[in-house]
Amino acid sequence: MTYPFYMTAETKAKLEDLSRISGQRYDSMNAAALCAASMLVERMCDLSFPPELAARLALQCGALQLEQDFDLFAGAVSGSFSLSHRSISDTDEAFATLRPGGMAILRTPGTGTGRYAVLCPSDDSQVWLLDPSYQRGRGIPRTQKRALRQQNEYLTMPFDIFTQLYMNADTVFHLYTARPLA
Repeated sequence: MTYPFYMTAETKAKLEDLSRISGQRYDSMNAAALCAASMLVERMCDLSFPPELAARLALQCGALQLEQDFDLFAGAVSGSFSLSHRSISDTDEAFATLRPGGMAILRTPGTGTGRYAVLCPSDDSQVWLLDPSYQRGRGIPRTQKRALRQQNEYLTMPFDIFTQLYMNADTVFHLYTARPLA
């Protein structure tokens, strides 16, 4: 399956249409959260889950303002796709979960408008992530730009650069793993 990268003009237009229908406003923060959930589900479950369906799931579970209701939405995502979910703030524990095939939605409030990104399994030297809000070079200090690499839709970077760009004291990792078969 070829996975789309969301947060494009087309995705924003679809979310604006959904906003008019539902009465729920999807600002860039909500859109990034929805796109991050879509990208995680599509890669972990190998099925299509575009942001418009993520928006409908958010409405169904009552997560009307994702900045405040993301825990509720994260639980609905895991329940809908048979994934295990837990939220932690410990970076070492989060990366230990990623190594055996888990993924995480990283939520960093308070950095401008906040940030959502999907952390992917990686080795010890590089962090692989999908950032729905990333625009090549925008908002990244020159000293850190040299360490970023873009491979298809993935960004790779050394761990220390990742912590400078994506981490603060309020960062939460929403960890997802496949549920074991009974």
